[in-house]
Amino acid sequence: MSRRTEDDEEINEYHSEERKQFQEQLQELEKEMNAYKQQRDRANEEIRKAQIEIEKLEEQEKNCTKRLQELDEQIQ
Repeated sequence: MSRRTEDDEEINEYHSEERKQFQEQLQELEKEMNAYKQQRDRANEEIRKAQIEIEKLEEQEKNCTKRLQELDEQIQ
């Protein structure tokens, strides 16, 4: 085997190992990103539920204010 072929094989082996490491890093980052997406989705769902609750409370407040005004008018 010529020296050039040995050098080429060493270079290919090095690049192969480097690609493998990059692939592993990529997979780890994808797992991390998916975990963050799941956390974001759960947080968004909690926000949506809170917004619905806020709307209900605002509606109740509006109804109470209306009833108070009606009672106030009856008293006067």
